[in-house]
Amino acid sequence: MHAQSRYRAYLLRLWPMRSGQDLVWRASLESPLSGERWAFVGLDGLFAFLREQTGDADACLHGPTNAPPQAR
Repeated sequence: MHAQSRYRAYLLRLWPMRSGQDLVWRASLESPLSGERWAFVGLDGLFAFLREQTGDADACLHGPTNAPPQAR
């Protein structure tokens, strides 16, 4: 697959909402190229979508890293 076809860009929106006593996060992604939008009722769904889009279902970074982006 050539590099341009693997490139992904999204506008990410995150906002907190109350669910009873809990605070839950909602998210949406929008493609600046196509205008297509996706909505997520939680972060798990957002992360699953991103893993699916990148073909990287098993990879996950936990916590912040000080490594430069190329080394991640």
